[in-house]
Amino acid sequence: MAINTRSTCQEDDMPYVRSVLIALCLSLIVSPAEAVGKTADELVLGPLPGFSELSQGSDQLFRDTEKRAIAHGKLLKMYLPQYMAHQYRYGGKSLVTRQVVINALETAPECELTVKDVELLARSLEGMFKDFCRVPHGRMDTPAQEIEHRQSTLRQSLATGTPFLSEVIRHQSAWFYIYLIHYNMDSKEKGSLLSMAMANAVIHIKGTALLVTVSSILEGNDASTELEWVKDTAMNFTSVILSDNAGAQ
Repeated sequence: MAINTRSTCQEDDMPYVRSVLIALCLSLIVSPAEAVGKTADELVLGPLPGFSELSQGSDQLFRDTEKRAIAHGKLLKMYLPQYMAHQYRYGGKSLVTRQVVINALETAPECELTVKDVELLARSLEGMFKDFCRVPHGRMDTPAQEIEHRQSTLRQSLATGTPFLSEVIRHQSAWFYIYLIHYNMDSKEKGSLLSMAMANAVIHIKGTALLVTVSSILEGNDASTELEWVKDTAMNFTSVILSDNAGAQ
C-alpha cells in the first residue's frame, strides 16, 4: 500500500500527521471485532529525562491528538521535550515541532498478540514505504561511499519532495522505521514544502502492541541531525519501556 505524503496540509494539522500513516495501515490489518476490550493502562510508561508529559485530562493538545489516535487503539501518553513544553504552554501548539506519542493497539482478551503477530503487523506497515526513496547499497561499497550514497539520496528527497526511508531496524522485541516526509503547505506555491523526520517503533509487550511515534519538523534544521534525533529518541523510549515492564513479557 502506497501513501501519498505530499498532500496539501495546514499548519494546525501538523501535530496529528504522525498518527495518520499508522491509522491507515492498521485499519487494513485489524478488524473492529478484534479491537475491543484490552488496554495497556497497567504498563509503566514514564518519561525519559528531558521530556515532559502532557496531561490526559486537561491538556488541549493531548485531547486533540486523542481524537486522531490510531484506528482500534488508544492514545496512552504524549511527551514534549521540556524546553518545547515550556514554549507550548506560553505560546501555543504552533510552536510544537518535536513530540513523542505512545499508542496501544487494543485487542479482545482472548486474542493476545504474540511476537509473531506483532512482527506481522510491523511487516505490514512496511507497505507505506513502497514509494519512498532508499539508500542504494552496493556489495563493494566502502564506508565513505555508503555515506555519500546516503547524503545524495537525502539531498534528492529534500529537492524533489520525495519521501525518504532512512533506516529499518530490528532491536529486541521491537521494529523501527526512520523516515523523512514532506507536506505541501500551499498547493498554489511551488516549493512550499514542510519536511518532517519521523520514527515509528512497533513493540510487542504484554500480549499487545505499542506504537511509539517520534516526530520532528525540520524548520531549516539539518535533516540528518533530525533523523538521528527521532531514531535515538524512539529507541531510548523503547528500551526504557521494555526495561520497566520486563516482567510483563
